[in-house]
Amino acid sequence: MKFARCFRAECLKLLTRPSISLTVLGVLTAGIALTWFETPVVLQMLLSKNPDLAPGASLENMGFDMVSACQLGMVAAGAMAASGEYREGGLRTSLLATPSRAALLTAQAAALALFSLVAATVSVVAISSVAQLRLGSYSLLASGIPSDLARDWAGAVLFWVASSLITFFLTHVFRSVVAPLFVMVCLSLSIYTALSLTAFARFLPTTAGILLFDPLSITASYPEAALSRTQAALVVAAWVLAAGCLSAALFVRRPGK
Repeated sequence: MKFARCFRAECLKLLTRPSISLTVLGVLTAGIALTWFETPVVLQMLLSKNPDLAPGASLENMGFDMVSACQLGMVAAGAMAASGEYREGGLRTSLLATPSRAALLTAQAAALALFSLVAATVSVVAISSVAQLRLGSYSLLASGIPSDLARDWAGAVLFWVASSLITFFLTHVFRSVVAPLFVMVCLSLSIYTALSLTAFARFLPTTAGILLFDPLSITASYPEAALSRTQAALVVAAWVLAAGCLSAALFVRRPGK
């Protein structure tokens, strides 16, 4: 019962912090707008077999490039969710309500996971659906939702949730948003550079995350980086678990602030 109350309190805390909700909403709006204008251009390039088209582009993964980019919104949300504890005595107040540091961190992570799950589901489906809508007669949604597309959506949602949690845990580790944001943004922007250097880059959380829902965008150029969806999911889960264990070990032992 105590944990349930703590979980509800952390959910309420997330929902009453407008900066987090506005960030997610802003990223979603930008993603939908860019997808709306980008999709017809990409479709024409696809139909004309333009050599400048990104490798692996197809009707099924239309809009997924924007899904990958908008994942950074969840990174920001995860960082903001944890950083509030280290401003203006936030952690001291939280510990007064929930003296157990382990329970507090678990409740915060669970609340963020639930928030991220809802936000990611709405965002991923919305961005992909807008892209399919703009495909017109080429849309895969004309006769329902294909199972492959639904599977891609699920993979993207998992990636978004994992990204927010990894950043959340790293923010608790560093007690600052600077290092976690720097690490996650760099990992997101340097995927192809890293893959050009070593196939082991497929085990980075961002690379494995994209392999969950848009594998062709990577394997078309780097076939040696292929992972099955199950393997990619395990890699992402391992990163979340590792970041969570490190965060918990430090959070429980540190003196209050």
